[in-house]
Amino acid sequence: LLVAAALADVHRIPLHRRRVSSVRAAQVALASKYNVPQESPHPRDQGLVDLENYLDAQYYGEIGIGTPEQSFFVVFDTGSSNLWVPSVECSVLNLACKFHNKYDHNASSTYVPDGESFSIQYGTGALEGYVSQDSVQFGGLIAENQKFAEALKEPSLVFVAAKFDGILGMAFPSIAVNDLTPVFNTLFEQGTLDENIFSFFLNRDPTAESGGELILGGYNSQYFEGDLQWHDVTRTAYWQIHMDSMQYDGVDAGVCLGGCPVIVDTGTSINAAPPEDAAIINGLIGAIHIIGSEWLIPCKNIPLLKDLTLIIGGLDYPLAPEDYILVISEPGSVDVCMSTFAGIDIPGGLWILGDPFIGTYYSVFDFENERVGLAKTVDTVLE
Repeated sequence: LLVAAALADVHRIPLHRRRVSSVRAAQVALASKYNVPQESPHPRDQGLVDLENYLDAQYYGEIGIGTPEQSFFVVFDTGSSNLWVPSVECSVLNLACKFHNKYDHNASSTYVPDGESFSIQYGTGALEGYVSQDSVQFGGLIAENQKFAEALKEPSLVFVAAKFDGILGMAFPSIAVNDLTPVFNTLFEQGTLDENIFSFFLNRDPTAESGGELILGGYNSQYFEGDLQWHDVTRTAYWQIHMDSMQYDGVDAGVCLGGCPVIVDTGTSINAAPPEDAAIINGLIGAIHIIGSEWLIPCKNIPLLKDLTLIIGGLDYPLAPEDYILVISEPGSVDVCMSTFAGIDIPGGLWILGDPFIGTYYSVFDFENERVGLAKTVDTVLE
């Protein structure tokens, strides 16, 4: 059953998944995204879109730009608001560009030049390029005259090994660089979508063929149990809501004192908290601090661990150990178990609820009412 506020026409995008093989690399990417300076970045470091699951935690899907369409894999990112893809004009020194699909505006009959300079500052450097205009196919829908960035320079090694080519931001327009209208908002403004809402199912089963699904214009009740619980956005920039507190095994964890702002971020492979709170959380679960944001847990201890419960709007959102522990398995190697709660000092004391949380709780993003809906993801999805 496909559901929106009414019997709206929804559009489904399959998602692909790539497993996370390094919490440290995921932390570097997250810190870079939120422009947290990195002193010494580690070198490792018709509306349905199928999401591909990138090792257990990088989800991305396909869009098309131009006429005829040029295909790109992008991260559908609720933690940013711009669309950018590599340009065919990128420098030969841009390694990330070299290994990914590139947009050639000369090959598109619907391209309109703009040329305004474009720059996004990441913690590891700036992504630079210029603005262009073209049609963008997103979930079988066409955003006409969409402005986006052609990237000439991509910072750091973060983007080199990525399975995706670019990023399609789905946060509020207020944080869009150059005040460019995000693609989803363009679709709604053009009357293509019946409801100003989208939703994510992220499949956390690394053996599953499907990485999940993004739905434009509605949500799918097949993917969750019970009713959606709605939480007001507290600041219309990121999809930011208020968390009351956190518990471990039913006892207050002593973090998020007095409440704290949390961002529901589909473009982040891990969860994050201010460093002092992350240290407390990892201490409670018996994690051993290795270096930076990496906390190691003996895999044999996982059955002994208890739930971490986030209290949001007075409601409990428990994470079982298998939800907050990342098991890294490589052929011929011993399994390594890592905490997904990294300590990152993001301005404003922001917490990040990334793919480990969104994979556990089906997430609906409602622009019209400025709220986020959450419900427990079903264990088994009917195909």
